Amino acid sequence: MSKRKILLSVVAFVVVAILGTFLFFQIKMKEAEQLSDWVMHYYEKPEPEQVPSEFIQMNKAGFLDRPDSQFIFITFLSELMNRNPDRIATWVNQLQEFSQPQKRLLWAAAWQSRTDQGTALLKKLSESLTGEDKEYVLALLARKAEPFDQKPIQSPGALDLLWACFFASGDERYVNRVIDALKLSEGHGGDILIGAAASFSLGSNARTHPKVMKICLEAQRARPELSNELGKVIENANGTDK
Repeated sequence: MSKRKILLSVVAFVVVAILGTFLFFQIKMKEAEQLSDWVMHYYEKPEPEQVPSEFIQMNKAGFLDRPDSQFIFITFLSELMNRNPDRIATWVNQLQEFSQPQKRLLWAAAWQSRTDQGTALLKKLSESLTGEDKEYVLALLARKAEPFDQKPIQSPGALDLLWACFFASGDERYVNRVIDALKLSEGHGGDILIGAAASFSLGSNARTHPKVMKICLEAQRARPELSNELGKVIENANGTDK
């Protein structure tokens, strides 16, 4: 084979490889977008029977292995469990293909659900597990889970967990807790960052979620001390901020 043919073959191989890689990432991006859309709009059309299959897809997409996303998705699952306690054991059983570290995330979600069914599942697991897994479950059972809307907001990441709970439930308590964080914009240091993140996330979600906009409008009328901050949020959502 001539050098020219060899060179053309190499070039063709590289082009195919590049196109293949590009297509792979395009597919991954599309999968990620679909999963994100399912999560963010779950409360509008709850589909509890789809939860295991969607989490299997999240796992395949790598979301449950990434520290920056795994706790958001597990917080989302814990709220789903709280709203569907009779499905907890079934969901965990259907996700048995998860790796051991990922199973621990499921157990943590069952614990955070704050349900009798979640506690019963963990007690049953503690009787069959051994070693570090047993110690992990027993450590969960020894503590009481605190509702996310009652936890102090000490970082912008805490806001992500509140939104995860809202997307799973549509419960306005979580949005109102984010609204609470707006007052931190008048603080110092890290508090200013949290306040800014709260304002941005409220504006972004009010733009795409009518229910969030409704909650913000109601809060603006009911909470005069935050009227100016909420006004900025609403302007941002409507695209009229300057």
